[in-house]
Order: sequence, then C-alpha cells, then structure tokens
Amino acid sequence: MEKLPNEILLCLFENYTRAYDLFDCYCNLNTRINDLIKHARLQIDLSISSTSIHEINLLISTISHSPEQLHSLQLSDRYFYSQTTIFFKAIDLENCLNIRTLILLKPKLTSLLDKILLKLENLPHLETFSIDISNRYNAFPFIQTLFNIVLNKLFLKKCRLIFGHLSSSILFTNYRCQTLEYLSISLYSLYDLTQLVYQIPNIKYLDVKLTVVETAGILWNNNDSSLSSFAGTIPNLTSFKLFMICVPFNEVERLLINHQNLKRLSFTSYVCMNNECMSGNKWHEIVSTLPKLQSFQLDIQREKADLDYVRTVQLPSFSTNFWIDRNVYVSYYYIRVSEVVCFHTLPYFNKKLHLSLNDFDFGSTMQSAKPIETYESVNHLQLTAIPHPNAHRLILPDSFPAYVYKNLNSVTFCLQAQITCTQPLLDYIKNVFDSSRSSITCVALCQKYHGYLIDPNWLITILNCGTHINTLRMQFFELNTIINQLSHNNDLRLKLNKMIRHLNLNATYLPTNSICLEQFCSIFSNLRSLVNIRVRTIADCLVILQTVITEMTQLKHFKIQLDSESVTFDHLDPEPEIKTFTQIDIKETLEKTLQDTNRQFSAIFTANFLYINLCMIH
Repeated sequence: MEKLPNEILLCLFENYTRAYDLFDCYCNLNTRINDLIKHARLQIDLSISSTSIHEINLLISTISHSPEQLHSLQLSDRYFYSQTTIFFKAIDLENCLNIRTLILLKPKLTSLLDKILLKLENLPHLETFSIDISNRYNAFPFIQTLFNIVLNKLFLKKCRLIFGHLSSSILFTNYRCQTLEYLSISLYSLYDLTQLVYQIPNIKYLDVKLTVVETAGILWNNNDSSLSSFAGTIPNLTSFKLFMICVPFNEVERLLINHQNLKRLSFTSYVCMNNECMSGNKWHEIVSTLPKLQSFQLDIQREKADLDYVRTVQLPSFSTNFWIDRNVYVSYYYIRVSEVVCFHTLPYFNKKLHLSLNDFDFGSTMQSAKPIETYESVNHLQLTAIPHPNAHRLILPDSFPAYVYKNLNSVTFCLQAQITCTQPLLDYIKNVFDSSRSSITCVALCQKYHGYLIDPNWLITILNCGTHINTLRMQFFELNTIINQLSHNNDLRLKLNKMIRHLNLNATYLPTNSICLEQFCSIFSNLRSLVNIRVRTIADCLVILQTVITEMTQLKHFKIQLDSESVTFDHLDPEPEIKTFTQIDIKETLEKTLQDTNRQFSAIFTANFLYINLCMIH
C-alpha cells in the first residue's frame, strides 16, 4: 500500500474509506499517511442505524480540530436520538467553510436548528442541501424560514425539502434562484407549484409532492394563465416527478403539456376525480406534446371505479401502436377491502413487480405478447394473496399464466389469506423458478392472516424448485411450526441446513428454552448471517448469544433488536444519550463464549440494536 503514489492513496481515503475507518485504522501509522489524512476531503455519513456513540465521539473530536476538511455531512435523529444537536453543539457550522453537501434526516426542531439555518448563507461552497422533517407537525414557521433562506440566499445546485404536513401556502418572493438544477420538495397546493417555478427558471429535475387534497374551484382558479405558461417558465426541465391527490385532470393536462426537453415523466395520483386520468387517449394527447420523452410512468388509484369499464375501455386504450412503440404497458390490481382500483404502468424500467394470486387480476394486461409473457428487467417479484373480506378461504383460479422472469434474484410470497398449495399454483411457482434460470437466491415467506398457519408445502416447494436459494426471510414461529409438523421429513431439515446461509427472522423472538434453541441451531448450523431477532430482556439476549455463537461455528453476522423495556435512558437528561449498561455484560459473554477458539468479534451498540461481526483468527 505504501508503494502507491499520494494521488491514489488520497483518492482511496476520500472516496472508498469511511471517515471513521480512516482515523481508527490508518491514523498514526506513519508521517506520510498522517499528512495525507490531514489533507483528505472528508465525507461523513452518520445516518445509518449501526452508528455507535464511540464513532460519533471520535469524528466530532477529529473534525473540531480541522473543520475545513469536512466536505460532506449526513446526520439523522432517526436511529440516534439528538444526533444533530450533539454534533452541532460541538462544532460550529460556520467553521466548515469547504462543506459541499449537508443532509439532515428527521432532525429535532430546536432553537439550535434555527441557528444552523441562519448559518447556511455563510458557507460559500455549499451546493447540496437536504432536510427531511416529514415526522414533524406544527412546523410551518420553521418551514417558511427555510424556504426564504434556501431559495433567496443560497446558491445551491441540488436541494431536497421534505415535509409531512403543510398547514397553508408558502409565501414566495420575486427572487430567482438561478443556480438550482435539482429540487425535491413538498408543497401545499397546485397554486404553490405554479408560484415556485418562477423562482427556479433553470431547474432540470423537479420532484414535487402536494400535501393537500385539491378540489375544483377552492384552491385553484381555472382561468389562471400560469398553468398555460408552466412549461415555458422552466424550459430546461428534463425530469418531472409529480404526486398529488384528487386534482381535476384538465388541470393536470395544462401542467404537463409542451415541455420540449422533458425526458422522464412520473405521475402519481390518489382519489382521482374522473375517468380521464386512466384514459390512454387523454395521455396520448399529453405525451404527443413531449418530443424528447423517453420514460413514462403512471401510478393512479381511484375509489369505486367501474371494473368492467377499466377492463374493456381503459386498458385497451393503452394497447395502440403509439404506446407499444414507446414500450409503455399498463395493468391494474383491485383492492377489494377498500374497493380501490390501482392503475399503473408495468415496470420495464423498474426492478420490482407486485402481482396478486387471487383472481389473477394482473392477467388482465393488454393482450399483446411482450407484457404478458416476459418481465426481463424485474429482479424482485412479490406474489400476494388478498381475499374478499367476507371470504374465509381464498379461491384460486384453475390455471395460471406462464409468465417468464429471466433475471429474478428474490421472491416474496405475502399470504394475507389461508391458502392451500393447489397443483396449478405449485406448477406456477415452479415456472417462476425455472424461468429465472436459477438466478433466485433470496425468498421471503410471510403470513399475515391471523389464526391460520402456512401450508408446509409452500416451503417444501420453494426449496425443491429454488436450487440456488441461500437466503430465507420468515418469522420464527411459522418456520418452527412447519419444521415440527414435518419432523418425520429429514429431507426438509437437510435442505435447510445445506442451502440456507442467511436467515432473517422478521423481528420475531427466538426461544430461550435450551432444547428448542439447540434444535434450531442444529438445523441452521451452517448459517453465515442471522438477523432481525427480537429479545425481551438482557438475560434472554445473553442466553441466545452464548448458544447461537457456540453452535453456529460458521456465523459471521448477527443482529439483535432489543425491546424498548430492555433499553433505559436517563429521563432527567434533556438530551438523553445511549447508555452502556448492556455493553459490559454482552462483551463479557462474547469473550467467554469465544475463549479458546480461533474466532474474534466486534460489536456495535445503538439505541435498540446490537450488531456483532465474527471472524476467524489466522
């Protein structure tokens, strides 16, 4: 490594090494490495759930001595309580003169955050700013201040402003932000959107979510000319993503037409007011005015829609050569409980596909070969069974279409009804695995219908057909019940032991009974990772740790979720931090368990999670 030139080492430190690892592993190796570290542009991301208090303290201590090295900072209060407050109490943002990117996720709305906003205009190189306070309500004064600073006083290129709720319209000014090219934002109404675009004339990517339910004549004046001139106000727009609720389609049409440089359009609308929103002819008129459009996506939900009209009129309206030439295909699914039709484009440019097993409504796609037979770009398939609310059992069709999924790597079976594996269904599952050319490595099996158990044939069929499966996601209770029901089936246990290397228990409890726990460990003795286990007490955690690590000699990754009663805070402290009351016991258990073995561990503690990495000593 030391033979590499300084330029390559610096590139590795800045772009391929976490800031914490840089200081923890490389600092003080020698004078040359130390000099390079002092000149590295630091990219710090503390938003991931595994961030520990030790990591935060080390980075704060380091940055406080050289704040000019900080080029990118991402903080989150989602996993670590008051992370934003802790960081900025120790470090003055005004001293971070070279920072280019600042991202704040779910920050606490405190007076300190107000001061941070005011300091943003003193950062001459800031290009990207993002803040997500979608979990905060009654924050309108803060949001108004945020808009004024971001759009009037900063010279950003990229900006993301996400709010969960807006109580009224934002007051916009006449100032124009000429530098902004990328904006993702939550707004109150359609009127706010038309006012906003006058401030961002050079925008190229626009992602907008309107948070109010629009109704004709209340929040919008149909005679207003700003909708007609909308496209001309932002002539450089190449990507437009729009989410709204209950907006009349004629206003949507005026908003979307005549964008001469638009290449990607995504439109999502819930509680649509009329049939035009799902008409291929109407969308034909809009798309015809977008000469450079390459990608078009729809996701529309409509209550109490006429299913026969959807099948016989609206779906065929998308089956013309105009749409086929553009690789646009549509389908729908029907949610019986809420009587909602979900009308959407098929995911030829997406990676996930959700299909329904009951009534096979998704089989009503337009009758051309390509969308029915082949899903080439999909790598994750979710098959869901949703019964009618008055039905106790799910009625399956006599046959299933033989769709082809060439590049699947994961499948989820989400059973929201009691469902028995009939022969047609077994054949369909077999076809899913066969058509994927043995590329499926991950399977999830979820039962969400209380009072009934999963048919054991599901798991048997999946393991028999999916010869390359190595990852299984399933609740412990369901998995253990199937194993016990088929206690005479040694072939099932052998397959689980031989095939499964990664097991996700979906946040369910492992038993602490020694017999049950040892039986579980013997069946999955070759696991490499065991994640999303819940424990009720620290005592349970220690028992599980000792047994699992002893019996599963190949285990490398282990993740445990501690119930809230297992984690205590000092409630008298206005800014509570993670305590280390569990760490000593857990580390002592790990050291004792691994004593006289050729394995060692590293452990990361967060508010509710414990991450353990195990490795061999060479």
